[in-house]
Amino acid sequence: MKKISLIFIFISLVLLPVFSVQTLSDEEQKAIDDMMIFRLNTSTYTPEATIKAVEAYMKSFASEVGTKHISEEVQLIIENYLIIEKCSCLEEINPDSSELKTLLGTQNKKNEKWFATHKSDIKNSWLYCSYSGLISNNLKFLGVFAKMEQGLLVKEYLEKALEQNPDMTFAQMGLALWYFYAPAISGGSVNTALKFYEKAVSNARNNAELFMAEYYLSQCYFQKGKKDEYNKTMDSLRKLLPENRKIALLERLNDAGYSIFDYQDNRAKVEKKLGF
Repeated sequence: MKKISLIFIFISLVLLPVFSVQTLSDEEQKAIDDMMIFRLNTSTYTPEATIKAVEAYMKSFASEVGTKHISEEVQLIIENYLIIEKCSCLEEINPDSSELKTLLGTQNKKNEKWFATHKSDIKNSWLYCSYSGLISNNLKFLGVFAKMEQGLLVKEYLEKALEQNPDMTFAQMGLALWYFYAPAISGGSVNTALKFYEKAVSNARNNAELFMAEYYLSQCYFQKGKKDEYNKTMDSLRKLLPENRKIALLERLNDAGYSIFDYQDNRAKVEKKLGF
């Protein structure tokens, strides 16, 4: 059951130029890129400090929107990713936080309403990716059949994002995670996931994209026993952002023989084994 939920987890994972009805303006693209770099930098904070920083960023961005030419769709995209970041930290502090269900549920409804009122519009690839991330995080609060239905929707949205932008790093990462956890009968394959992660790294456009792509690629290499590739990728991560709590977690897990995928699949078991 846990694997059904985790198949579709998206870190956040939530990043490239996108084409919708029209291309993003330079100002809109910069707003998204700035937010992603902000998310990357919070990896050096504690989860508690990150939550405060995210809340401050959301207030600051909301106050600036009126002075910038940023569409409501792009505003929703940025809000989605900031909510995902906040929920990730809440879960890091306490996986059973009561706040998670409320935050994710409220934001999911906001996106459902947007999609319902823009049925005839071609959605922006960023919106497909950010919404798929929200759905993924919300799966654990759903029943079995709803999880299966919503999980397939995640894959559909990520594929639509790639149809519009074949080089979209975070869409490739999302699909990589899907294929990693999916059962073989449904097309799941670690090798397929590995190929998607390698493409994501090669298409990374900035450090935020590169870090997250290499973060998961390193763990695919770890799973496959590709030691040289693993060490090279981990070294790259350390150079990108030293003294990072996310890298520290990988190192602790990997030294004990676990990957981040093992941790996501059964966090309680791994933490008990390692004495977290």
